[in-house]
Amino acid sequence: MKSRILLLALATVTLAVASAGCATKPKPPVFNLYTRARIAVLPFGNPTKDADLGGAVRAALVADLGRMNAVPLVDAPAGPAATASPWTDAAWRKTVADATGCDLILAGSVANYREELKSEEPKRVKSKLTYGSRWGWADVASVHLDATVMLLSAADGKVLWTRAVPGDGKQGRWIELPWPGDTSGAPPEGWDKLKAQVAPAPAVPGPDGLLRSTEPMMGRARADAIDEIVRTVTTDFAGKDGWEPPARTAQNPPAGLPAGSPQAPAAAPGDLPSKE
Repeated sequence: MKSRILLLALATVTLAVASAGCATKPKPPVFNLYTRARIAVLPFGNPTKDADLGGAVRAALVADLGRMNAVPLVDAPAGPAATASPWTDAAWRKTVADATGCDLILAGSVANYREELKSEEPKRVKSKLTYGSRWGWADVASVHLDATVMLLSAADGKVLWTRAVPGDGKQGRWIELPWPGDTSGAPPEGWDKLKAQVAPAPAVPGPDGLLRSTEPMMGRARADAIDEIVRTVTTDFAGKDGWEPPARTAQNPPAGLPAGSPQAPAAAPGDLPSKE
């Protein structure tokens, strides 16, 4: 009897040790922003037809980084004229560092913006409200874009972190057809006449040839694609499994402290506010 109790106790201890060994360890971020002084954010490059796309991705990324409260963000001063990569200019980097107190420069670009608006074939679906069936079709708006984001050293211009990220968004609407739901097939003459009775007015492209500003579904799909990019990028700056940021020091204070507080950096021109 005593030996059986001893074996059970040993098994319990072995299981406890094994469980402790299998416990998930906190994982630090791919790139730790919490130990940095300040980020100077450049305008994003944008060769697409959507003239606002670079600014929209940049603004969404700045807002998410601000919510992390890891490091202050500031607008970077304009770079040398006709220079696509101003961080390669040592004099400009020194000007940025002196003016803003930054040790990092954030640069980015967008590309390959595409829109698609299509109507699916009519189909019969079960109604959750009436427990019957109904006929209709779905219009689907899709957006794709690519973004590249980099963090560079303000001291020497070296790339410290970079990520190329695709973003996709999709939105849809259901349009009901005036055709009996208990009918299993299409009208003998087809769907065109019935669709014409209920179809929304066709979306007209804006001056840039895009639907993002004239078709609400497309605008929402574009916003979804931007959100996907921002979520993917900021994942690299957040720890996992209970990781906690290191304690900040007077030389490396947390973002968002009130100006003049003992640990707050001196206010820099163009500091970007955190978005709640």
